[in-house]
Amino acid sequence: MEELALKIDTLTQLYTQIESHLSDSITWFLTVFFGAITVIVLALVFLVKTSIQRGVDKASNGLDEKLDKLQGQIDESIQKQKAFDSFYEGYRIIDGEREYFAPPMTLGIPYRTTEKFFGNRPVYTILVAIGALPDQSQKTIDCSLEDVDVDVVVRSSVICSGTNDISLQRVEPFNGGIRTTIKNEKHYLNAEDIPHAYVQVWYTRSTRKETEK
Repeated sequence: MEELALKIDTLTQLYTQIESHLSDSITWFLTVFFGAITVIVLALVFLVKTSIQRGVDKASNGLDEKLDKLQGQIDESIQKQKAFDSFYEGYRIIDGEREYFAPPMTLGIPYRTTEKFFGNRPVYTILVAIGALPDQSQKTIDCSLEDVDVDVVVRSSVICSGTNDISLQRVEPFNGGIRTTIKNEKHYLNAEDIPHAYVQVWYTRSTRKETEK
C-alpha cells in the first residue's frame, strides 16, 4: 500500500511538472507568435506608409514639374505677346533698347534704328528743329544729347515747310552733341513768308563713360 501511494505521489508530481512545462511552453509560444505577428504588422504598416509616401512624393514632384512647365509656357507666351506688341508698334528690343523699324520721330527724341554702320554699330536718328530759315544768311543750331557723345554723323536731311535756296547744310559732332549749320540765299519780303525747317540726323554714338575710358 505504501509503495502504491508513493507511485501515485510520484505520478502526481510528474503530472504537475508536465502541466507546468506545457503551460510555460504555451505561454512562450503565444508570446513568440504574437510578437512575430506584431513585427509583421509593424513591417507591413511601415512598407505601406513608405509606399504611400513615395507615391505622394512622386505625385508632388510630377505636379511641380507640370507647374514649372506650365509657368514656362506662360512666360514664353508673355514674351511672345510682348514681342508681337512691340513689333506692332514698330520696334523690337535689342540689347535692352528699342530698335525701331520706322521711328515716330518726335522732335528732339533720339531713336535707335535697324540700320548698322560698318556692319555692327547701331545707327541712331534724331529730329532737330532749326526754326525759321535765315534770310540770306547763315544759322547754326547746337543740339546736346544726355549721357552720350556723337561719334560719326552718317547723313542728314533737311525738311522745310516752304520755298528756300539752301546753299549750305552742314551737320557735325560738337561738344558731344550735334551742330547743324544752314545757309539760305533766298530773300523774303515778309517775315510771314519765311519757312521753318527741321534736320533729321543719323549718327553713331558712345556713352560718356565709354568716352571717359
